[in-house]
Amino acid sequence: LVVPASYPYTVVAGPQGKFAYVSLWNASEVAQLDLRTGRVVRHIPLLQPASAAMGSSHPSAMLLRREGRQLFVALSNTDRVAVVDTASGRVTAWLSTKLPSQKYPGSFPDALADSSDGRQLFVADAALDAVAVFDLARLPRDGHMLHARGFIPTEW
Repeated sequence: LVVPASYPYTVVAGPQGKFAYVSLWNASEVAQLDLRTGRVVRHIPLLQPASAAMGSSHPSAMLLRREGRQLFVALSNTDRVAVVDTASGRVTAWLSTKLPSQKYPGSFPDALADSSDGRQLFVADAALDAVAVFDLARLPRDGHMLHARGFIPTEW
């Protein structure tokens, strides 16, 4: 069995162009890069599988908040968005992209955007044909899960 490489998926650059973050689809992590030195500063694990035979969490789309202190990472294979504190590299909260009554996985979050005032996060759920809306004022800081305030139906 041959497993493909980490498969870099998305890159976002931080304020002043000093750092960048790369989502690694097959590695279930994000790499933080120092753009001045060209080195990897750290790897941020995001729901890594218990064994090599299990599927990755598939970090895909990312959004870095304007001030650069929070990084949102869509985990397409787990129906979640990780909220990462960029100073510590730790996940501080999880956002569930499932519908309220959804029992089994399958929303497949794959795109992120925030409102112009920074109060809401919008997460495109490819398999639901909907956009999940999160109130960021309610964002937990203790690693707990926040559920969507609502969903906007869309076309595929």
